[in-house]
Amino acid sequence: MKKLLVLLCAMAFLFFYGNKQAQSTLILVFDHNTDNQYAQLALDGLGLGYVVGNDTSFNSLLTGSVWDLVVVDSPSNEPTDATGGWSPLINHINGGGSVVMSSPHGFRELDLMLAFDMSGLGSPFYAPQDVFAWETTHPVFNSPNTVSSLSNWTDNWTQNGDRLTVNASSGAIALGGFVTTPAIGEAAIVLGNEGRTIYNGFLFDDANAPAGVSLIQNEITYVLNMPDPDPDPGPAPVPEPATILLLGSGLVGLVRFRRKVQKG
Repeated sequence: MKKLLVLLCAMAFLFFYGNKQAQSTLILVFDHNTDNQYAQLALDGLGLGYVVGNDTSFNSLLTGSVWDLVVVDSPSNEPTDATGGWSPLINHINGGGSVVMSSPHGFRELDLMLAFDMSGLGSPFYAPQDVFAWETTHPVFNSPNTVSSLSNWTDNWTQNGDRLTVNASSGAIALGGFVTTPAIGEAAIVLGNEGRTIYNGFLFDDANAPAGVSLIQNEITYVLNMPDPDPDPGPAPVPEPATILLLGSGLVGLVRFRRKVQKG
């Protein structure tokens, strides 16, 4: 009986440990020389762990593991390790990966913008621009934080972002812009790739906290919780509360059985 009870406890431990491991989220952050590290602050506030790469390590990290989310906050450089440039990130997106990205301060390229479902490089600006919500009911502006606009910027860099044009034929959506109402060529926040990517046409590093951090948290939360557009129709997992109840019932049954044996 003791051996059976030990075995049952061991099975329960393995189940819950494995279940916890399966639920862990792998996040990679590209942060090179930011002044404020807002992407990291956003993840800290959400209670999410992450790995940080800079210009000399990001691409190697990106291609060396499978990541649930990549967050790019690099206002002063692009990756220089491995193959260099943004090619590994573009491949990550085209391969089904999820990315939240801030404008990379002039280190953008056409293939990168196309990967985020935009129609071109965009028009750069050299002083911070206010950002307004266009799709005001979208979760990016309401969950878990309420953010209606970004203002009161700090001008930390020479080039501060790009006015974006959405590739409408791809199904991408301009969630917000640099003017109060939707206008072509004025997009500031673009949701693309069926909800897997968000590109921001401004620098996270220029944004005013806490509103900037709150928006980044919303974007991360939205992308991480997007349903798979083509899910694998495998067997449905047993809900954890039901499993706990089942395990508890089994332990109670074992105790009762042992008492009966002892009485007999």
